[in-house]
Amino acid sequence: MIVQDNGSLHTSNKAKQRWQQWQQQGLYLFFLPSYCSEMDRIEQEWHQLKTHEIAGQMFDNNYDEGHSNY
Repeated sequence: MIVQDNGSLHTSNKAKQRWQQWQQQGLYLFFLPSYCSEMDRIEQEWHQLKTHEIAGQMFDNNYDEGHSNY
């Protein structure tokens, strides 16, 4: 079983086309309610990051064209 939020990537037409195939293979998807941050663990991680790690910091909004993060 995989637990997912309702992000567009998880509910896209491409993903939906695979749901039946995955279920036949024994993989079940469980979607969290539309907005349920207390059940979505990534929301807890974002809260910790924003509250404790980057709180009060300022970041440049410039894009360095010579450097890619990918």
